[in-house]
Amino acid sequence: MSSSSPEAIAAPPKSCSQGAGKLVSWASVLLSVALVVWFYGFETRYDSGRGQSAFRWIYSAWNGETDYEHGLLFPFVIAGLIFYRLKDLRAAAGRESGWESGWGLLAVLVGVLFYVAAYRTLQPRIAMAGLPFIVWGGAWYLWGWRVAKLLTFPLFSHRLFTDPALLPNGTTFMRVTGAGAAAAAVPLAAMALSLVLFK
Repeated sequence: MSSSSPEAIAAPPKSCSQGAGKLVSWASVLLSVALVVWFYGFETRYDSGRGQSAFRWIYSAWNGETDYEHGLLFPFVIAGLIFYRLKDLRAAAGRESGWESGWGLLAVLVGVLFYVAAYRTLQPRIAMAGLPFIVWGGAWYLWGWRVAKLLTFPLFSHRLFTDPALLPNGTTFMRVTGAGAAAAAVPLAAMALSLVLFK
């Protein structure tokens, strides 16, 4: 009869604990996605009649009257940019521990505070400003800083092109003054800087 130490008997197999860890991670992702979809897609709080969700509001704000109808393309552009870097994202993924992953939760908290402020003030653009922080911070917490760094450009730069409140109406402004050209150059410069810093 071979004798085994109590520690060897009590310790679960390494593959079993890794499998449980992956299950918890993916359960966290699914629960987080469900919460974001609920609060942004189904919680009707915005518009004059308080009958629109944040997603519905941004969809209605991207129209010809504001010259932001191109905003409808940006969810597809963001998805395309993420898919383009999917191989790099998979290679970069790795769980951080301790205080390092806490920074991701702090970013999520910033996004949640944006949403709370939007809910209290009935301002859907504030809620939409918080969404990239929630997604980016969640990715940082679950998969590490390297993944968050790769997601910075696709998640944040689109705001310069798709929120009518951030920049003046480009086409009308350029007709009126030469400063319109400088205003149009701001998002382009930000995108170029993001590409250099977050390769």
